[in-house]
Amino acid sequence: MNQQQIIFFALWSDILRELLPSSLLEEFSGKENEYLWIKEALTEIELRVDSTSAGYIQAKK
Repeated sequence: MNQQQIIFFALWSDILRELLPSSLLEEFSGKENEYLWIKEALTEIELRVDSTSAGYIQAKK
């Protein structure tokens, strides 16, 4: 894992610590290599929001 990936995981783990129940955080604690799963989930959510926004903007025109 490179330095950028470690920083990414550390930043998101702080955010997720506030959003997720502690049991989920304990499940992923010490498993930094699983940051890919989190990244994919967040990317998918972002893509859904972007595609929904794009449809809204086009409908408004």
